[in-house]
Formats: sequence, C-alpha cells, structure tokens
Amino acid sequence: MIARLSRRTLLPVFLAASVGGAAAAPVQVDPAFGYRIGDKVVATGEIAVDERAQLDVGTLPKVGRINGWLSLEDVQVRARRGGVQVVRTFQVTASAPEPRMLFLPKVDLKFKLGGRELTGQLESVPISVSPLASTEPILRTGFGALRPDRDVPDPDAAGALRNARLLAVALAVLALLWAAVRAFAMRRRGFAPFTLAARKLRRRATGPADPESVRSAYRVLHDAFNLVAGQAVFASQKEKFLSDHPRFAAEANAVRVFFERSEKAFFSTPSPAQGSGAAGGEASGAEIRWLYRFALRLARIEQPGR
Repeated sequence: MIARLSRRTLLPVFLAASVGGAAAAPVQVDPAFGYRIGDKVVATGEIAVDERAQLDVGTLPKVGRINGWLSLEDVQVRARRGGVQVVRTFQVTASAPEPRMLFLPKVDLKFKLGGRELTGQLESVPISVSPLASTEPILRTGFGALRPDRDVPDPDAAGALRNARLLAVALAVLALLWAAVRAFAMRRRGFAPFTLAARKLRRRATGPADPESVRSAYRVLHDAFNLVAGQAVFASQKEKFLSDHPRFAAEANAVRVFFERSEKAFFSTPSPAQGSGAAGGEASGAEIRWLYRFALRLARIEQPGR
C-alpha cells in the first residue's frame, strides 16, 4: 500500500534518499543513557526526500514487542520541509541487574516518485539501561558504566550488530525457558507465588535489618505479583491488577499501601534515624515483618484450601 505524504497529516539529522539505497542517517535519542524498566524512549530521525514522493506504509516498523528488553509502542511520520520526520516511541520492558547497552533497530523506508523507487534508512542507535536500584554509588570522577554511548564502537558494523542481535535473541529465549520451567515446577509442587514469597520472608522477619534488606524483601513480593499477573506490575498498574484478580479484593487497600511503600523504599532518601543505628535497624526489621504478614494473607487467599 502506498500513502501520499502531506504536511497537514504527517510528526534533527538528515538522510538523502536516492535510487537503490543510501547511507544510514543518525537518530536522536534524549537522553541516550540511564533508562530503567518501564521508561519510554523517544527516537527521532529525518529523511530528506522529494515532497511529491509517496511513502510505502508497509515499510514502516510494526508496533509490538521487539525482544525481551524493548517494545515499540508508537510510530509517527510527519511531513517536513524537504523530507519526512519519523518519531518512534519504545518502552523498556525488563530490568538489568547491572548497566547494559541495548540497540534500537534501524528503519528502512521506501518511496515512489514517477516510477522510481527511493529508499531511506535511519541508523541503529545504542541506549543504556540501568538497574531499578543501584547497589553502588556513581564515582565522583565520572559516570562509570553509565557513560554516554557515542564513545562505544560503531553499532552499524555488520559483525558487532549481528552478534548483538544473536545475543539478544539467545537471552530472550533463555529467559522464556527459565520462566516456563519455574512455572511448571511451581505447579508440580503445588506451590504458588505468594506462598513461596511468604516462606522466603519468614526467614528474614526476625530481628533488626537495614535498608538494603528491606529493598531485597520488597523484590521478593514484587516477583510474586509479577508471576501472578504474568507480566511486570508497576505502581501505576496496581488498580488493573486488582481488577484482573478480584480474589484479592479483601486486601485491596494493603496492595495499594504496598506499592506506595515500595516506591519510598527504592527512591526516597532515608533519614539518619532510619538509615543507621539501633533505631534504623528496628524500623527496617518492622518493615520486613509487615511484608511477611502481608504475604501470609495473600498466600491464604491464593490457596484457600490449605
């Protein structure tokens, strides 16, 4: 299907379109590093082409899951003076245990002009994804592993790009296999996510603790919520979780409180009394004991016959 481009109907860096192909044009991503799970990534590039050219809309990238790390949420194309601008919006769908580099895929577009076929390409772009909660402070002398990506080798090199794609596919397949094996083992043993979470938290719910122990305990319950929902459940999705799983309605208020406390545990700076000393240790221990009792209540709902 061929679509006529119009400035009135179509969303900086340029690429000259030519018959038979052209070099890939750069794409702007701001910022280029420091993304976390759930963040949106907006990539903008512009292709210079005759305004009379017609875009083959079938060559536009398709919205949907790209791999285990990225999902394409939206694609916008707008006419610009002397060309078209392509704006893609991605979402990071997984959390890395340590900073790592991902690649936004390149785009190949085709146009028709007076019986000729013109082609244009936007380059593949690297971005950095960071952990949900950092376990080490960033050095004052620099960004460490979160340095800007333009210093890395050219991602358009055929060998590097091919290896990166193969590695991404292999990691995605391994993640899916592990999730399937874990789910099968849980069903085979008769266990359920919140039951397992309560068992893990029971060993931690004795005596004082520290802020990192609290964050680790929250991760245990977050994993249980994700397994029940079949996907990552963020604070903004707690009402959808309750709507999709009405059996937990009796604990609706506690679920809301859990996600509010989780955000404070990961993203708030603790006061001196909370962060250290006997008072801080007792406060952290009380938080873990609350999580353990909460997990027990959810486990009773999950397995009412036990």
